Amino acid sequence: MSAPFVPALDTFAGGQMTDLPAFTSQTLTGTELFEIVSGTPAATTADNAVNYSITSQLLASLLANVGMNQVVIKQGQNMTSGTAFPVPTNVGRIYIDKPTPEPTFITFGNASSQLVDVLVQDVAGTATAAGGDSISLTVTASGITNPSITQPYGGFWLRPVNSLNIWALGTA
Repeated sequence: MSAPFVPALDTFAGGQMTDLPAFTSQTLTGTELFEIVSGTPAATTADNAVNYSITSQLLASLLANVGMNQVVIKQGQNMTSGTAFPVPTNVGRIYIDKPTPEPTFITFGNASSQLVDVLVQDVAGTATAAGGDSISLTVTASGITNPSITQPYGGFWLRPVNSLNIWALGTA
């Protein structure tokens, strides 16, 4: 079965974008196909473009794992602002696992280049405001400069607002 010709999809020089049937179901089974047509600006004909297809199940799995890289900061790591952990653009989870309380420093870069929301959480339950043993974040988020995690098992979500190059702060 082929989808009917839709003039709105024939607005680029390569021809109709897809020959997949229109999706009319209310639920996904995982077997539906998504078709992606890509090419450079010079790809003005169908011969110069590349078509990809992927099942909804595989696409969902791929999207669920994009940016889900995680880092675990252990005892003795990133204890000063000079040795702060710089958050890579593809890391979405930073867990602090320090059985003995000690300071931890994490530095965030430009929100415009961050690919995913970032969770920072004390998973050992040793963050405290006493003695400077907090988890210090070098970032301005939601108007708060350099927030710290000072409660056991506490954490923050930092959400990049890419178009504005700012960070939004939420609690974990």
